[in-house]
Amino acid sequence: MSTSLGFDSDISGVKVNGDPINVTTNLDSIISNIPVTEEDAIAIDSLKKVLDSIKTTKKINPDLEKKTKDSVVNYLSESQLDTIRWDNRIVERFLLYRKFYKNTDIKSSSKALDSLKHPKTYKNKWLYNKNDAIERVSKNPWGFANYLMAKVPFFLFFFAPVYALFFWIVYSSKKYSYMEHLIFIFHIFSFVFLASLIVYLPDLLLGDSGILIGLLLTFVGPFYFYKALRNFYNQGRLMTILKFVILNFVFFIGSTISALLFFSVSAAMY
Repeated sequence: MSTSLGFDSDISGVKVNGDPINVTTNLDSIISNIPVTEEDAIAIDSLKKVLDSIKTTKKINPDLEKKTKDSVVNYLSESQLDTIRWDNRIVERFLLYRKFYKNTDIKSSSKALDSLKHPKTYKNKWLYNKNDAIERVSKNPWGFANYLMAKVPFFLFFFAPVYALFFWIVYSSKKYSYMEHLIFIFHIFSFVFLASLIVYLPDLLLGDSGILIGLLLTFVGPFYFYKALRNFYNQGRLMTILKFVILNFVFFIGSTISALLFFSVSAAMY
């Protein structure tokens, strides 16, 4: 009595005597005692080879499948980026380049843009290369902090003319020129820098606690600023206090916005 073997187009459709079998099952235990014809024996031998190949592949596939799933990311094409509103496009482009950089570890902007099929413009190369700067900051944040602190004098130098404009508006009743307001502001900044240097040494001796410099910026600096306004512009106490509050508010808002811009530009140039 011969055994009928049926083969579907899918290997999972293999049947013995009409009953389906699991392709991962060892066929030796199933077919060892079944009498077969010579034609069926050839088919069984071929089937064993196919199943051995499947078993070997199954041992490798889980890792390959996981690696494939982890590496498959949907990247936006240039035409898809063009459909995004212009004010969000640069953010989406940067996030896309950041994701691609982390997933592939490709440091060359030209190779990355070729892989993404994005045009190799100066803007795209510059934006992709900012990934290197981010990596340097994450590995050495203190190095970036020192780089940033070295740029603070430039920040104050460029911010002072804007701040002087508000002095010119607040003290418009006084016959002071714009340059005189600007010189007064530089005088205030010079005091803050000099006082900071003086208290920096004791702070180091105390273990870099920052107590003295905190007292300077919280109490001494504002008091000195108030007295400087009173003596330079020669106005009454109440009016000077009112303008002191207004100018401090303007300074806080203006310096916050300028500092964000300054930080962004510094990070972009790092």
